[in-house]
Amino acid sequence: MLPADEGDLVRQYSLCGKPCDADVWRIVVHREAHGRGGSAWLCDNANVGRRLRARGPHNHFPFVPSPRMTLHASGDQGRFDLASWTKSLGAADAVFACGPLRLLDDLEVLHERGSPWRLHIERFENPDVTARNGNAFEVVLDRSGRSVRVGTGESILDVLLREGFDIDCSCREGVCGTCEQRILQGVPDHRDAVLTAEERRQGTHMMICVSRSSTPSITLDL
Repeated sequence: MLPADEGDLVRQYSLCGKPCDADVWRIVVHREAHGRGGSAWLCDNANVGRRLRARGPHNHFPFVPSPRMTLHASGDQGRFDLASWTKSLGAADAVFACGPLRLLDDLEVLHERGSPWRLHIERFENPDVTARNGNAFEVVLDRSGRSVRVGTGESILDVLLREGFDIDCSCREGVCGTCEQRILQGVPDHRDAVLTAEERRQGTHMMICVSRSSTPSITLDL
């Protein structure tokens, strides 16, 4: 958490130190001059001796056991032929991908064609951030016994924060998974880049910073 004038900024960064050294968390932060303020604050204010609040680490991209691993260096071997390579994969194979949007989009298309291999993707960009576009709808908060109205120009997260709910959030773009909530009733309109195609079909969870409701009302476990 990074202190700021408007309240704490919650940001997530990848650990890039030695896995065996649990006493030190090492991160690399690129200062975005036109970002949302987190990287700029950290680069300008995180001096030696300053204390910051931290949570975790938390793994959003866990590996699963797999009998094989392939390393391809495009600088030496040219662009990777995904279509040919994925044809050789079977049910025992797992593909982990994190990188450019085109790479991830191509992999998802190849996987949706009924391929038996497993696909795990982590995105840092959401190609379709349209959180505030769409019809107004009602959000019923089951545990709180309240309901709120989400208008066409706002997100579920915006409304809940304005109403005083303490909701964990970070990216506000549907890529980090921090604001994920459980759905009890209703059909979500998924607009995130976190859930898999199967998880979207199940319709049991949603990222409330960008996703909306396809039904006039949706009930969350809040």
